[in-house]
Amino acid sequence: IEAVEAAQEHVHVQFYIIQPDRTGFALRDRLIRRANDGIKIRVLCDGLGSGRLPSDFWQPLVDAGGEAAVFHPVFRWIVPFRRRDRVDFRNHRKIVVVDGKVGFTGGINIGNEYLGLDPDMGQWRDTHLSIEGPAVLGLQTAFVEDWMAATGRVVEDDGCFPVPDTSGTSVVQIVDSGPDRTWSPIAHVFMQAYATARDRIWITSPYFVPSPEIYETLITAALRGVDVRLLLPVRADSLLVHLAAHSYYRRLLDAGVRIYHYESMGWRWRRRRQPARKGFIHAKTLVVDDWVGTIGSSNMDMRSFKPNFELNAFVLDRAFVQALATQFRADLQDAREFTSAELAQAGIPKRLMWQTARLLSPLL
Repeated sequence: IEAVEAAQEHVHVQFYIIQPDRTGFALRDRLIRRANDGIKIRVLCDGLGSGRLPSDFWQPLVDAGGEAAVFHPVFRWIVPFRRRDRVDFRNHRKIVVVDGKVGFTGGINIGNEYLGLDPDMGQWRDTHLSIEGPAVLGLQTAFVEDWMAATGRVVEDDGCFPVPDTSGTSVVQIVDSGPDRTWSPIAHVFMQAYATARDRIWITSPYFVPSPEIYETLITAALRGVDVRLLLPVRADSLLVHLAAHSYYRRLLDAGVRIYHYESMGWRWRRRRQPARKGFIHAKTLVVDDWVGTIGSSNMDMRSFKPNFELNAFVLDRAFVQALATQFRADLQDAREFTSAELAQAGIPKRLMWQTARLLSPLL
């Protein structure tokens, strides 16, 4: 909010989900005020994730001189099935860039639930990152490319790519991936980090449906003595994803991976309206040894590695990694370790559900 209010030239906003609720309207109205001040405003949201927005939601912003676009709109009755325009190619990135000098990315979308205002979800645990310096240009590049893909218009503002301030000491690499690439850069950076880890791999993700390559790389790391830990919700907000995740647990636990379930109000809690100590963990973070940490939009699942457009900031800075590790330890205080003994107690019907859900994992 402070960065948007301090903008001098432009504000670029991109989210997978923007809800038509109090939070969504507050964002829109703030952007309208800045557009009225003469600031160039561009907003991009995903056609599926932001599908609840009414068709005229952004009209007041457009009337004020701003621009708004939808990435891959999903029509109610006609869905394009051309190979290059698949409906499952979604833009899951979360980007805000102000004047090309300050940027934000991470796991937070725009809606009441992300501020802990949804009584069904309870407290929302997420992680977002503020960036200054040369790495902001990486965020800007991703936004400009997505804007071009959604609108066909080129962003040619003179101030979009200013000469960056290089006084910082952290090395930050913006890595984006999507179905427009032959390879998934984010997945490959993950695998390289896992393969070279010596001490620890600490992963926080709301969804765990790994690709075979990621799965085997984590197992291999644990077998060579690396401290591999997964922090996942006790219940995902998708029942199929929750069931499929459990089908991966046995080999991970046998290899020495430690799995923690964050206290959550998942589908079962919401249905019964029973209170829980904590809400849903939606953070997407990774700590590898003391040399690299990442925050971004990519979940630890195949959808993030293949059909989704994603973006992560990889930070090579010991102080940053230590701060991320400290937050991970704090989150473990609100989590419970899932053990092999607990897995062994699962009956045949539950195991059958896990394996059946896993058959659908490439689609989840």
